[in-house]
Amino acid sequence: MSGETTGVQGDRGLLGRIADTAAAQNLGAHRMAYPAVKGAGRLDLYENGFTAVLDGSTVRVGRYDSAQVSQNVVRVHRNGVHTHTTHEYRVTDVNGAELRLTEAIRGPEEWGPALVEAVAVRQAAGAVDAVRAGRRVEFGSWWLSAAELGTGRKVIALQQLRGFRVDQGTVTVEAGEDFRVTRRVGEIPNFLVFRYLLRQLRPDLPESAGKIFARRLTVRGFNRAVALAAVIAFGIACVSNWPVHKAELCGKLSDLQAAKSELTDQLKALRDAADNYRGEQQDAVRSDSDKLDKFTGSGRHWLKDSDLDGATPAIRTVCQANSFARGH
Repeated sequence: MSGETTGVQGDRGLLGRIADTAAAQNLGAHRMAYPAVKGAGRLDLYENGFTAVLDGSTVRVGRYDSAQVSQNVVRVHRNGVHTHTTHEYRVTDVNGAELRLTEAIRGPEEWGPALVEAVAVRQAAGAVDAVRAGRRVEFGSWWLSAAELGTGRKVIALQQLRGFRVDQGTVTVEAGEDFRVTRRVGEIPNFLVFRYLLRQLRPDLPESAGKIFARRLTVRGFNRAVALAAVIAFGIACVSNWPVHKAELCGKLSDLQAAKSELTDQLKALRDAADNYRGEQQDAVRSDSDKLDKFTGSGRHWLKDSDLDGATPAIRTVCQANSFARGH
C-alpha cells in the first residue's frame, strides 16, 4: 500500500520529518506505508521498527527489538453472519509510551500481523538469552523464568504445568490437580514471544490453539553450539489472522472441485482459507466462508453441486473457476 494520497501523505515537510526520525533511530530500509482512512494519519513500517503519525503532526517511533505489542482482533457477527472485524493493537514507542493503532489506519489485516511478527522475531532470541542468564522475562503481569511461571495471582513451577490452551482469544493455563488461570490474549504483551518461550521451556506441554500455521524463525536456542530453528505458531482464532493469498485460496477450491464423495476435509480447508483471505473481493470471499461454514458442522450433509455453487460465488470469481456443476 503506497499511502501517497492525502493528509499527511501530501505534507512534504512532515514526510521529511518522518524520514529523519526513522534515520535517527536506525530503523533501516522502508517497507510499507499505510494512510489513515480519514484525515491526517500514517503508519510506516521499516526494517527495524515503525513510525506513526496519529494526530497529523507528532511523529512517534518504535523499535521491534524493544516494543511491547498487544493485539485484540475480533470478528463481529450479526444473526450468524460476519459483518466486520475490529482491529486494536497497543504498542509502545522508544520512550515506553503506548500507542493505540486501529482500523482507522488502512490495511490493519496486513500491518497488524506484520507488526506482531516483527516484534516476535526480534525479541525471541533475547528472551531465550535472559532465561539462560537466570533472569525472568515479563509479559505484563505474567512472567517466565527457567523454572517458574508467574501469573499475577500465583507462581507455578513449570514442571507442575499440565496444560496450556488458547481458544477464541482466551489463554488457559492448568497446573497441579485443580489450579486453572485464564487471561485474554490481548492482556499479555508480546504474546507470541511468551508462547514461544514457554514452548522452549516445556516442549512436552499439551497444547491446543485452534488452527495452527508454523512460521520458522532462526533464533539462538539453549544449545550454545548450534542455532535453533524455532517455530512460533500462530493461533488463527485467538491471536491474529494469518493471511491467505489468491494462490492458496484457489488451490483449496481446486481440491474441493476434484474431490469425489467425501468432502469434509476439503470443505473445511476452503472455508478456513476464505475466512483468512486477503486480496481482491476480500469481503465477498469472507462472506463465502460463512456460507461454507453451514456445511461443516456435525452430522452428515448431503450436498448438491448447486449448493456448492451458491456458497462460493466470490471465491470462484476470484479464481476464475467453473461452477461445480460444469466441473464434473
